Amino acid sequence: MYLAELKIWNFRKYGGTSIEGEPSIVVNFKEGLNLLVGENDCGKTTIIDAVKHLLGTQSYDFNKIEEDDFYVNDSGVRADHLKIEGKFKSLSDEESGNFLEWISFDETGSSELIVRLGVKVKNNKILTNTTAGVEGLDTRFEARDLLRVTYLKPLRDAESELTSGYKSRLAQILRNHPLFDKKENEHTLEKYIRIANSQIKGYFEKETLEREDIFEVDEGEKGAKIITQFLDTTLSSFMGVSFKENNYKSFVDITRNDLLSILRKLSLNIHQNKIGLGSLNQLFIAMELLLFEIESNFNLALIEEIEAHLHPQAQLRLIEYLQDKGKTSNEQYLITTHSITLSSKVKLENVILCRENSAFPLGSDFTQLSVGDYQFIERFLDSTKANLFFAKGVILVEGDAENLLIPILAEIINKPLHKYGVSLVNVGSTAFIRYSKIFRRKNETETLRFPVSIVTDLDVKPLACNENNNSSDDYKFITIHDSEIQELEDQFSGLDLEVLKNNQFLSIDKAKRAVLKRNNLVDFNGFRGFQARFERKITQNYSIDVVKQLVKYEKNEKYGTDTIKVYLNEWTMEYDIALSGLKIYMYCAIKISKKIKSDEDTIGFINLESELARAKKDIEEYAVNKSNEEIAYWIYEDLYKNRASKAVAAQYLGELLKVNKEVVKPILETDQYIKYLLDSIKHVCRGEDLSE
Repeated sequence: MYLAELKIWNFRKYGGTSIEGEPSIVVNFKEGLNLLVGENDCGKTTIIDAVKHLLGTQSYDFNKIEEDDFYVNDSGVRADHLKIEGKFKSLSDEESGNFLEWISFDETGSSELIVRLGVKVKNNKILTNTTAGVEGLDTRFEARDLLRVTYLKPLRDAESELTSGYKSRLAQILRNHPLFDKKENEHTLEKYIRIANSQIKGYFEKETLEREDIFEVDEGEKGAKIITQFLDTTLSSFMGVSFKENNYKSFVDITRNDLLSILRKLSLNIHQNKIGLGSLNQLFIAMELLLFEIESNFNLALIEEIEAHLHPQAQLRLIEYLQDKGKTSNEQYLITTHSITLSSKVKLENVILCRENSAFPLGSDFTQLSVGDYQFIERFLDSTKANLFFAKGVILVEGDAENLLIPILAEIINKPLHKYGVSLVNVGSTAFIRYSKIFRRKNETETLRFPVSIVTDLDVKPLACNENNNSSDDYKFITIHDSEIQELEDQFSGLDLEVLKNNQFLSIDKAKRAVLKRNNLVDFNGFRGFQARFERKITQNYSIDVVKQLVKYEKNEKYGTDTIKVYLNEWTMEYDIALSGLKIYMYCAIKISKKIKSDEDTIGFINLESELARAKKDIEEYAVNKSNEEIAYWIYEDLYKNRASKAVAAQYLGELLKVNKEVVKPILETDQYIKYLLDSIKHVCRGEDLSE
């Protein structure tokens, strides 16, 4: 049995709807581990608190709906009703029996339990009602205690939670364990304390202890009767005759001899010496999870900010343990985190992305990710890439150069990425489609409203790069005349070839895939001979401009949506900058990178000002009677032929741009060759100018 779905109406930030209508938010959970991630104030705690209010906690925390829990709209009007609903699935026969009078059935005929908490304000009083069953026929839910959850609050004070006292959490947990269920008149612990109390009491009643087997004391050791005598004499003076009339007499013991009092005196630790908060926190979590060993039915733990007081390696060990436990036992965990370390190590299927008053599970039932996509992302999703879960927007780039340079460009145009909450993720390849699918929902009417910029190379070599063969295959595309298409349709009845009309393709294979997709086919086995005849009717064409258009169209179709935008250059980022008004800075940075690659010791002798002056002179001399494309290729050639490092060149280019910011900024704002970089920044940096 597990909590499969949570619905909320008008609770805190999730509101604006009638409780008779659709919920303000629906959160779907998996069995086992569920990790809620997202930026601050995105609703993670509200979801956790909604579950607490609905089900209550094992520690019986004070958990009452307050006036501030009701949703307030933009006009300042506070709702007077709220509702929280939880749906439980995969009930065992025993669990179904426990909740028999409230059980309902889903569309597949499987049993489920739906519990509702309704809250309203009436005559300035807050009234609550918990029911279960089919809506409209639900009745008061009297088995809530069977669903209480284990809750670990954020910034928990593990040290105080582990110590003894009247409200001892350890005592509460142990009291529920079968080992402390008294089946006889005296529990073993009570026996031990009775004996200890007797010995201690005797010590304070005797002037001199007698030798006893259980004590190893010297003959004539003094007792502590002098203490109790002093107390009795003093009390007698305070209380007068009532002291003797009531036969009062002071005595000293460890604790009262009943089991609960004994348990409240116990404390828990893992070392005699004082240990750190991280170790205490882990001990406290282990103590709380002891409840899961006690409870045989529903086990749900709510853990906020699980990373509190834990260093990264401890975080990883803890989350691995919980992930494994969730797979192999009847245990469910709803965990919130701000840790990119944890977010990168949990299976993507178990992550729920909270954003803009919505919750988006990243499991295969909800995203467009394939099985292969999940495996790929989980192989390469490190803590650097995982910061995309906590951002207001994301820029995906395919290399180190863009990763280094784009934040500097953003600073120069007064769009600092860190102030806008934007994450820059270097996917290290052209696997953008895999990462972008994280934000694409299987239900296309559901949108994350999450701006994503994909900055990628067009990868169509300019003519200057192929000066010895301007009709290279790099510029080849194919077409087929309408008359030939009609002839094929006549020959192969039932095959729709409309997709080929007035269209151009980068390859024969791409044209075939377009036909297969149009006809919902896996292959052409049902149309024998089609492929051979189709290929004979193909016309090959050569044009760099058409190829560029086709590549741009294909990449936009492949990656783009309303919120995911693709930003393409002419060839590579460095080549485009070499085309632009920043060509001197690009050339200078490449030359520095080339020097460093041949001799790293030159790093200590580089003077940016003199290097820039030399670069300006070189370009002026070369540029005579040269086209802009020829100049750009000449600048870029050392990178293209791997005589210099792209990452090092980007690093020094960034330094040069920052040093010359006032000159560079007007060029950035007007130059068409680098406009795509600026547009990618502006797409994700929404809102007012946040620069200082």
